[in-house]
Amino acid sequence: MGRKTYEEVLGFGVEWPYNNCKSYIVSLKDIKISTDNTSLMRDIEMDVKALKEKKGDKDIWLVGGGKLISAFLDLELIDEMIITIIPIILGNGIRLFPDNPLETKFELKSCIKFDAGIVNLTYTRKLS
Repeated sequence: MGRKTYEEVLGFGVEWPYNNCKSYIVSLKDIKISTDNTSLMRDIEMDVKALKEKKGDKDIWLVGGGKLISAFLDLELIDEMIITIIPIILGNGIRLFPDNPLETKFELKSCIKFDAGIVNLTYTRKLS
């Protein structure tokens, strides 16, 4: 996750929700990591490729941060994306994909509708 998302989660005043998995905080700034099983990641491309080459589970879950998601899109590091639509119009807010990321084509894998009108759309990246 990105630094801002990390700091936001810490500000909730709850136990760190990701204790059961290895977490990486992406930041160019030096930050104090105050949670167990968490490391700082500085070079997305090099560090993520190294993670994917390790033995074991290859799935990486990217948590929040439009700028971080755009950076991963630019590096072609997102294979699957789950977009959750909540039927509330805010009027303004943070763009989903800021910084004009690399155009990437996805195809719909699944769509799950919940009683409250929330929809989870799962997309997989189309390979060229």
